[in-house]
Amino acid sequence: MHLGKWVTGKTGTKRIVTLVEELDRKHYEHISTSLNTKFENFEPWMSCTTQIEYFSKNWPVIENQILTQNLPLQTIADGLKSNNAPFGNLGMQDSDGFQIELNPSDEFQKDIEKALHFIFEASTKLKTRWEKLVQLLVPIKHGTEPPSKIGRGLSNHLFRKCIFIELPIESPKKDLQIALNLVHELGHQALITYQNADLIIETNRDQHVHSVIRNTKRPIIRSYHAFFVSGYMLEFLIEAQKLKLSEDLINLIQKEKIELRRSIFLASNELRKAPVTFTQLGLEIINEFESLATAEVIQ
Repeated sequence: MHLGKWVTGKTGTKRIVTLVEELDRKHYEHISTSLNTKFENFEPWMSCTTQIEYFSKNWPVIENQILTQNLPLQTIADGLKSNNAPFGNLGMQDSDGFQIELNPSDEFQKDIEKALHFIFEASTKLKTRWEKLVQLLVPIKHGTEPPSKIGRGLSNHLFRKCIFIELPIESPKKDLQIALNLVHELGHQALITYQNADLIIETNRDQHVHSVIRNTKRPIIRSYHAFFVSGYMLEFLIEAQKLKLSEDLINLIQKEKIELRRSIFLASNELRKAPVTFTQLGLEIINEFESLATAEVIQ
């Protein structure tokens, strides 16, 4: 059993906390030295190598992790936009049609807070990871399409610790879906942190393999990300089983667990078949999530 060694459970939590604190300090010191300016603390823009000057002068005062005010949203949107691409300065010329929602609904903050309460009540370990890996939530919307039934999110290594999120439309499992989407993005933030310390994949990084999230072939590191976040979501669902929940919600969780276990095994099989060489950490993570896919309790 490899459970709880690197990314899950108490030990995984301790490891990621140590890594993210070191990375925050590294980026903070680099920016402070480059600009010869002392800042109060690390902010997501300190990972954005293309817009350091803009954000160092214009970064808004943010009073709540869940950002809903128009002016700071507009400031961030202006800094990330390039060549008509809403996230162009994050290297995303094609962001699947998403853009920052400058006027989020009154329900946005309430729905996010409710989902976070659900996650934190289910798992103190995930709560600790969230507090270290996420500083900011920014609402997004699709430019031409209506909101997705399941909602969508974005994370990017050039804007660490910021999650861009779209809420799902009303459905019987809306609350659970928002929580899963937030944990999904938390997984991306965790793997981004690990990638700053380890290559994960050493050779043939241009290989394309099947992604369990997009259900299509994607660059292997993106498929690895899909595998990783599936593990994070499964960990949350296993932890949520401890709560007193309605029968309908319990049934939804059971169905989601079955699907995620299946996805993890399919994804690990695809990754192991790929003609690449993983680092030791890259392999350890695959082993650990395979063990998670057969687990019912996480220490």
